[in-house]
Amino acid sequence: MKKERIIWTVVVAAVLALSGFQIRDNILCKKKLINHEFYNRRLKCEIETLKAALDKNEPRLINIPELSEIETLNLKKLGLYEPESDLKSDLILHNELIPYKGVLGGTMGFFGKEYIRILNDRVFAYFEDGHIDGYMVLEYKVSSGGKISWKVLYSYLDDGENK
Repeated sequence: MKKERIIWTVVVAAVLALSGFQIRDNILCKKKLINHEFYNRRLKCEIETLKAALDKNEPRLINIPELSEIETLNLKKLGLYEPESDLKSDLILHNELIPYKGVLGGTMGFFGKEYIRILNDRVFAYFEDGHIDGYMVLEYKVSSGGKISWKVLYSYLDDGENK
């Protein structure tokens, strides 16, 4: 009887401990999800602001230098000859970053440097396939030798309601 009681006590304690860990993990996951949702809302708001400025061809946005002198020098040290142009040219070659398929035989792509804005270590880019279009925010990193790597932070297709 005493052995059985000890075994049951250990089993109940183990179940309670595991339940506690599960509850803690659920709370941590919920906090992370809330942080990600907040971050996504903030990026979407930033995209909408930039999109509105681009749609208006707002002179203030067009005339803003995309990279500071320090950022330009640092990127040159890493191997980029003309950092703004090099970054845009490289992105245009990476249509695989666009997470949407083209429609009606179109192929999604970045079709012009004028639709790409360098924003420090982030890039705001317009993409399309000739039928549908969208916007995305990407992050780039340049390693020694001028190798550029890209990471998509946020993207969405324009549903046409704002046109």
